[in-house]
Amino acid sequence: MRGDLVSRPIGDVLKEAHALFEGGVKELLVISQDTSAYGVDTKYRTGFWEGKTR
Repeated sequence: MRGDLVSRPIGDVLKEAHALFEGGVKELLVISQDTSAYGVDTKYRTGFWEGKTR
């Protein structure tokens, strides 16, 4: 039923959260199917946010 796991880069997640905040969102729920598998598909590649490694 479920497809392959896909880890979203941290910068993409933070950009989306920031845009939602700027749009007036007061609460954000972050959910995951399998947090222990985060990064497996990207071979744990480092992400960036505002020019800093995350």
